[in-house]
Amino acid sequence: MNLDTRIKYRHLLCFLEIARQGSLARAADSLAISQPAISKTLKELEALLETRL
Repeated sequence: MNLDTRIKYRHLLCFLEIARQGSLARAADSLAISQPAISKTLKELEALLETRL
């Protein structure tokens, strides 16, 4: 399995927190970042993986 080296810890952290919280807004609050920032990070990860998460 070859993971893309452009995937960063912040991408995985945001994805996991969104999954845990079930909401972008709650995940952003939990990570103390803005909702637009977490949305952007998720979009970056989706682009890197070429799939919708």
